[in-house]
Amino acid sequence: MSWNSNDTVTFMQTRTWKFVPERSNGILTDEVTTVNTIAAAVRYISHNYNSFLVTLATNGLLRNYGSVSVTKTAGELLLDGYDDPLLDQLIQIIDTLGPSLNLTFNIPFDKFGWFSE
Repeated sequence: MSWNSNDTVTFMQTRTWKFVPERSNGILTDEVTTVNTIAAAVRYISHNYNSFLVTLATNGLLRNYGSVSVTKTAGELLLDGYDDPLLDQLIQIIDTLGPSLNLTFNIPFDKFGWFSE
C-alpha cells in the first residue's frame, strides 16, 4: 500500500481461486461451450481504430482464428487458462506493426482464462 501526493491510496488486492469439488455440480474436466471472448474483444476494440489496415487485419484474423464459440474444459476456462491461436497472432501483430498502426495497448498475458494468473 502506498500513499499518493493527491491524498489517495494505491494498493493491490490479492485474490486466489480454487476448485472445491464437494460444492460443485461438475468437475474441472467437464467440457463447456461459451462465447469466444478473445474474438469478441478483438471485434469490439477494432471499432475504435479508424484504419483500413486495422479493419483488414481484424477481419482476416477473425476469419482464420475467431469462431463465435469455443469449447474447453471448465478447468481451462476458469483456472488454468488455455492457449488461443487468435491471441497468439494478435500479440505478434501488435508487437510487429503496433507502433506503425498507432496501436497503443499491450496484451499482458499469453493465454486466456477467467481467473487464471
